[in-house]
Amino acid sequence: MRKKLEIAYKFPKLFEIHEFWFEGKKFVKIKNPEAAGILPVYNNSFVLLKEFRPVIKKYIISIPRGRVEKNETPESAAKRELLEEAGLKAKKVNYLFSSFNSPGISDEVTHIYYAEKFEIKQKKPEDQEYIKEVVNVPVGTFEKYFIKRDGSRKMLFDGATMLAILFYLKFRK
Repeated sequence: MRKKLEIAYKFPKLFEIHEFWFEGKKFVKIKNPEAAGILPVYNNSFVLLKEFRPVIKKYIISIPRGRVEKNETPESAAKRELLEEAGLKAKKVNYLFSSFNSPGISDEVTHIYYAEKFEIKQKKPEDQEYIKEVVNVPVGTFEKYFIKRDGSRKMLFDGATMLAILFYLKFRK
């Protein structure tokens, strides 16, 4: 028997936390808006961001990415995030994939694109974004940036970024 979703917490514009019952067990679901990200590839290098993430208290290497605003398509959100976070205006974007980020607790779907031609503009990161620098990772040497010879991690990438790079290398048009 399934009961109605109960809103346990609501954080305007970002997410809601719902409690619900499924087969007699109580679950929690984080209801998020969709997100979009874009893998910029320029001069045979991935253009990535070194960004501090307060929740994990670490710098990670990631693609420009953020939520899809109301009345915005995932593609236009990806373009907007690229401009805000990396200062690049994509001339054309190509779809790579969409995926659930953490389906055991959240309904958030992220749509990933790539772009290879840009105009260079001014970056305009939002207040809650802690972007330290733009990192250019040569396409053919991605694995050198990811794993050291001893097997330890060299740079910490988030999952969406790793998938975007792998999908780009395997499936780009």
